[in-house]
Amino acid sequence: MLRASPLLAGISLTVRAEELDAATQTKVAAKIEQIKTWAAEATLVKAVKAQNENLPAGLAGMTQDKWKAAGILDPVVRSFTKNEAATVLKSKKTEAVSEAFLSAADGGKVAVFHWRRPNDKITTAEDLELVEHLLSVRNRQNG
Repeated sequence: MLRASPLLAGISLTVRAEELDAATQTKVAAKIEQIKTWAAEATLVKAVKAQNENLPAGLAGMTQDKWKAAGILDPVVRSFTKNEAATVLKSKKTEAVSEAFLSAADGGKVAVFHWRRPNDKITTAEDLELVEHLLSVRNRQNG
């Protein structure tokens, strides 16, 4: 398997090398190298350093169980998708990159980008919560 995890970007790509032909392996290796450069971007480095130096108050009590229970619309979760670092991650979206996570030294999240395609299915309560939120936003915009 090929696996790349840039230190700051928290991005990983896993593929089975034996399933790829040489040309595709070359393309995958190039994509991994491109993704590794993200870790050096000033906005991302600044965000990680800031969180490493001073953990935001809202994160101090977050346990794994609390993260699992938090929905996509939870204010703490949403804060990771709306900050400056998340904007940088969003700018990296391609057909090959549909999500990215930026992590601090302790493994805590700094920024998150997850692209939800328009044809995603509603299979969980969280999916339903998101659709209801999107519909309410659209209804407010349409008056």
